[in-house]
Amino acid sequence: MANAQKWPDCSLDLKNYVNGLVELFCIHLGRSLQGIYLHGSLAMGCYYFPKSDLDLLVVVSSSLSAQSLKTMGIQIAQYAENCPGKGGLELSIVTTDALQCRDLAVPFELHYSPMWHQKLLAGEVDFCKPKRDPDLSAHFAVVRTRGVCLYGQAIETMFPAVDWDRFYEAVFADIRDLLAEESLLHSPYYGVLNFCRALQLYSSPVPYCFSKEEGAVWALEHLPKPFLPLVRQALDVYRNNAPVTAQALKTGGECWRREPLLRLRDYVLAQIPELSR
Repeated sequence: MANAQKWPDCSLDLKNYVNGLVELFCIHLGRSLQGIYLHGSLAMGCYYFPKSDLDLLVVVSSSLSAQSLKTMGIQIAQYAENCPGKGGLELSIVTTDALQCRDLAVPFELHYSPMWHQKLLAGEVDFCKPKRDPDLSAHFAVVRTRGVCLYGQAIETMFPAVDWDRFYEAVFADIRDLLAEESLLHSPYYGVLNFCRALQLYSSPVPYCFSKEEGAVWALEHLPKPFLPLVRQALDVYRNNAPVTAQALKTGGECWRREPLLRLRDYVLAQIPELSR
């Protein structure tokens, strides 16, 4: 089994990679840069090299020019090619005004993930077109409650208090994609872990930003017994140190039975009525 990594007590290669990324933003964004914030698994102590992605949020004072964003996108994509974790890098650049946005879909300047990699390198992203992302509402909440400031203003100063209703809405919007028809079959271990986290969030008397790993551990104690083998399989895949190909990343290199996955999907729908709206 892999050892979970947590900032700042993580492996030296991972720490050096993150620090190098901070330096890249400091050089290219200059005075516009207001802060760089780590969130997700590395901030919460459940980063596993073979599966986890590295999540960052970069805040700038105002909108950047299309040319600046194009140059920045190429720099990030090139730097991402050396990410020590197999899950790769995922980050967004947003303005300070975007942090105050009350809409579910939040405007952003630039987003990087492996899906955007080739388009950014090829200069195929239209940075003149306004872009919004509903996932950012949840990311802001995670930064505010469990994030790490790598550079710039303190989290409590930069990020407003969490709007928990909007956080729930963002989490459930993401879950709905996995609930649609048989979508879960295409990303089984990721989907199972996210279902567990959503169930934990919905059951918790106090709002909180749980990790996928925390959700699975909770599920092993609270879900009906027929679902436990599936949860254990997903958690074992997440924690497993065995390398997998990029093509097998969504399955963790494992075979998944269709019927248990769809039964869990139906159970989640029954337990969280808001998901049917």
